[in-house]
Amino acid sequence: MPVMADGVVVRVEQDETANVDVPSAGKCGRYIVVKHSYPNGRSAYTRYAQLGRLVGNDGTPITVGQQVKAKDKIGEVGSQGRFHFEVRPIEKAAADQTPKWTQLYGADPGMEGSRYTVVDPQKFDDEVYGGTEAGDTTQKN
Repeated sequence: MPVMADGVVVRVEQDETANVDVPSAGKCGRYIVVKHSYPNGRSAYTRYAQLGRLVGNDGTPITVGQQVKAKDKIGEVGSQGRFHFEVRPIEKAAADQTPKWTQLYGADPGMEGSRYTVVDPQKFDDEVYGGTEAGDTTQKN
């Protein structure tokens, strides 16, 4: 599974029965979260879930803090043949600041990306979002 854009791995979940960050939503299995920081000051998180082995191009395990480049391999699709991909642009005004979120995830820096709303990955334009304009351009026309 290739990573969308350059970034830093902020979470590696090895538990194949791991829950999604919305406890009532069920299981997402092994996953990796990458934080992407753009020259225009914006950032986004991507999550690659329902993975089998969490390994890079050379077959070594992916680790928190690892720098990845666009299209680097970060894992393999799991035995069920499914894959889940999501994009969460960091929009501070829409961040979940509720006591419930803080209670569930506040002590885990690897869960910071779950504060932000998922956008449709097919409509998210990484080049526009990370471009030189700082306006809200998370969706293609």
